[in-house]
Amino acid sequence: MMVANLTNQVNRKSLLKLSILEIFIFLSLSLWSQTSNSDFERIKLATDENEFSGIALSPDNNTIAISTKKSSSIKLMDWANRKVSQEINAGSWNLGSKISYSDGGKYLLQQEISNMDFSQNSDRNIDFVIIDAATGKQVKRFEKVQDVVVSADEKLRCMSEQ
Repeated sequence: MMVANLTNQVNRKSLLKLSILEIFIFLSLSLWSQTSNSDFERIKLATDENEFSGIALSPDNNTIAISTKKSSSIKLMDWANRKVSQEINAGSWNLGSKISYSDGGKYLLQQEISNMDFSQNSDRNIDFVIIDAATGKQVKRFEKVQDVVVSADEKLRCMSEQ
């Protein structure tokens, strides 16, 4: 009988220690998760007149490409001084465009946003423009295709047609 009571007391103490340890770990992880993203910075990219449709950070983290609605030019913003360094007039679509950098940062890929982007299970034929990121000049325009991709080595441009 005494051995059973002693075993129960040891089990309760072990269970209490384990519970305290679990609570400590949970609180530590909770605090860490709330501070792990503390290196983010909020910046104002442009005026209130612009409605952004796409934003991309260059692979070297030095330039932000911003596309807007209403047929506006793409703005390249120098990250260090927070100023627009270049404006590119490429594809201009009323609903705006999505924008992304190629893996090496040599090209910008601009993708038209259309009403079909908001419809489920519908074929979409949209326009794409590949732009030389350094010069701002249009390299290639694809009209009414499904998708366009620039290869990782930036030598190949692939498109998908319906």
